[in-house]
Amino acid sequence: MLYYTVRMLESIEGRQGSVSSWLHKVRTRLDLSQHDLARILGVHWVTVSRWENGHNEPKMSQLSRLALFFLKEALDPWRLMGLGASFQSGVVSHAVAYELPGVGPAVGRYVAAGLRRGFRVFFVFPGDGDRDGLLRWLGLPAGVVGRRGVDFLPTREVFFRHGMFDITHMSWHLRGIAEEASRAGYLRILWVCDMRPLLSWGVGRRELVSLEYVTDAVFRCQDRSRGLSVHVAPGEELLLDACILCRHPWILAPGGLIRNPYYNDPLLCRARGYLGGELNAGFSPPGRGLAEGVGFEPTEH
Repeated sequence: MLYYTVRMLESIEGRQGSVSSWLHKVRTRLDLSQHDLARILGVHWVTVSRWENGHNEPKMSQLSRLALFFLKEALDPWRLMGLGASFQSGVVSHAVAYELPGVGPAVGRYVAAGLRRGFRVFFVFPGDGDRDGLLRWLGLPAGVVGRRGVDFLPTREVFFRHGMFDITHMSWHLRGIAEEASRAGYLRILWVCDMRPLLSWGVGRRELVSLEYVTDAVFRCQDRSRGLSVHVAPGEELLLDACILCRHPWILAPGGLIRNPYYNDPLLCRARGYLGGELNAGFSPPGRGLAEGVGFEPTEH
């Protein structure tokens, strides 16, 4: 059973390597010695050494235990933000901001940076929400609402059609908004989306991960727009949180932007598999045709 499971997991993201390679990479990523890992898994350090040398293989229960430990460590938000290389200012292609103390003003500064650089800013948030409260969270003055270059879009209007979450509807709706902004003379757009209410509104985890794959593909294949997604802090739904983390090359921390050390990281995908999660959350990364359906036409590089 272990053999077939490993062969299946090796298909994730194209190249995964052996069980021994994955185990060694996870251990070094966590900065653990073989003695440390042995203590965590309740085995002798020589056993860990034999695993990494390919002389033996761990049981699936041991792989699952390590995968759970790895995801908990990788998704610890404060540890995560201490790993990435700092990049204090600018408007990057595609970032995630977690709901943590001090992040609201960082999102506000990100929006302000976009305005200074001539971006048309669209902020997607619950239409029935407290807009003044949102502005306070962002640390932005109330006057920014009426400022030319900033607009607020209701979440349900963007992501839902006839009361149902619909990625295709989102695609065409945002495309229309982008074309209108282009006709108004804006060459670049900054999308800021508050994703926090979607799960509580009945959007499934598979649908949310599918949206993240589509969004990531869009921002990678064109450079006319930038995007920032705001999510709840990771830790409650490890398998979902791992996929969300994996799809954003940048993280907006309270102190500024940092490179995501786990962007497109196959170690996370394989850990999900060892915990019983569907490979790639049941999705293959979308092709170019699907990516072209959201936002802007891809530009040639």
